Amino acid sequence: MPTKNIREETAFDRLVLLRKADDQITFLSRHRLLSSLTVSRMDQAVSALVRIDLNKARRLAAAAVTLANRLGDTESHAYALRAKANSLWFLGKSSRASQLHAQAARNFEEAGKPIEAGRTLSSSIQPLILLGEYGRALAAARRALACPLLFILSEQPAVQNGTVGQHDARVVCARS
Repeated sequence: MPTKNIREETAFDRLVLLRKADDQITFLSRHRLLSSLTVSRMDQAVSALVRIDLNKARRLAAAAVTLANRLGDTESHAYALRAKANSLWFLGKSSRASQLHAQAARNFEEAGKPIEAGRTLSSSIQPLILLGEYGRALAAARRALACPLLFILSEQPAVQNGTVGQHDARVVCARS
């Protein structure tokens, strides 16, 4: 019988211990985690884990790719590829990371997720710079800047720790 309400973090901790793709899919199925939302959350978890445990981040990214392959949709593949790219970048594998970032950005664009494409392009800049690919890094930066984001300055100055400072900047997604 499927376990209900398993904590996501605990589930991911247990998932990375499973080496076989079939075992990972069975585990995710048993815990009702076979969804594109799970792949998105795995991507978020990898982004945090790369600063804590690189091997765990790499294994979770690989599991995200396994799940995305099972689901078969473009958006899931985009999140999984970005997770894998980010884990490889932190492992010093900038060339492969930049390839996966580019593929993930294309997938996000195809899936109609321009904000995520922009985030991915932004993440791709540092690996490209480390490779000496300055032209490609600049092109990625320009593409990321072209993503539909609006920066809105509020009329009220920001108040932090009881002092008035810079105006409060908020990022708001533009709706097309």
